[in-house]
Formats: sequence, structure tokens, C-alpha cells
Amino acid sequence: FKTVWTLGLIVFGLHLLAVGILMKVHRNIPKVLWILTLIAGISYVVVHILKLTLPQLSEFTETLNNILALPMALGELGLAIWLIIKGGKPKSITNA
Repeated sequence: FKTVWTLGLIVFGLHLLAVGILMKVHRNIPKVLWILTLIAGISYVVVHILKLTLPQLSEFTETLNNILALPMALGELGLAIWLIIKGGKPKSITNA
């Protein structure tokens, strides 16, 4: 189970990297959001590849995971909140 879960989180990290790159291209998304999403994606990929390939470094991997937990959470939650509040809505046009 742990191996499949770890593989799933690597795929999720790659997904976040792709989303972060697409967010960078889109001009209406705040820079901090796409940067945090890219950091989250890189963090997921690095931590879980380490878990999968170097199990003898489990203490280091857990420490790294704990350090990177905040940027991972901020990237995911920031994007979710932004999508709920602002995402997909056109900029308001003022009539002059």
C-alpha cells in the first residue's frame, strides 16, 4: 500500500508542476500562487522519490517532508481558495 501511495503522490507532484507552469503562462493568476504551486509540486516529487528509492534515509525524508509541508499546503490551498473566489471570472469592465 505504501509503495502505491508514494507513487500516487509522485504523480500528484508532477500534476502540480504542470498546473504551476500553466498558471505562470496565464496572466491573471497572482505570481505567488504559481510559485507556491511549483514549489509544492517539486516538494512532492523530491520527498516521495526519496521515500521510494532511499528508504534508509527515512528520518531525513520525514524531516524534509515536515519542513516542506507548509509550502505544499499553501500552494494547494491557495490555489483552491483563489479558484473558488476569483478563478474563471472575467475581469470586471467599467463603463465610462
